[in-house]
Amino acid sequence: MESGELHVGEAYHIDVIAAAFGTSFGWFIKGIIPRRDTHGMPYVLLFSSVVNPASSSLSGRTLRFCGEGSAGGPEPTGATRALLRACFGHAPIFGFRKERRGRVWRYLGPLRVISCTQELCEGRLQIVFVFECLPGPEEREKS
Repeated sequence: MESGELHVGEAYHIDVIAAAFGTSFGWFIKGIIPRRDTHGMPYVLLFSSVVNPASSSLSGRTLRFCGEGSAGGPEPTGATRALLRACFGHAPIFGFRKERRGRVWRYLGPLRVISCTQELCEGRLQIVFVFECLPGPEEREKS
């Protein structure tokens, strides 16, 4: 996992993101993608989109994201459980945002969980995560 190759705020084709993290995604990108690095340590790639604004929103440096439910129900999927483990087990979470159709995503940077609650999301009870988008190394050096 080499997220240092990506710069916060920059847009990247999905193939560049895959190469930076030493992984592949296939054709369809799911919102929550749990992975392990070369040392077996877990991390999560989180993809949100303005194409489906009901399931996620970005306001300034705050990302709100509805977790996935199994078969449309409130029971979290394996991916949502992996995101929960990452949030509270301190595994890194890296955020990306699609702002238009296509295979280009803007890198939001590392994410820190602010809250995690059960709420109605898209008409059903789901786990809703609120994250702070942390500054990348280049932003920290400027301050």
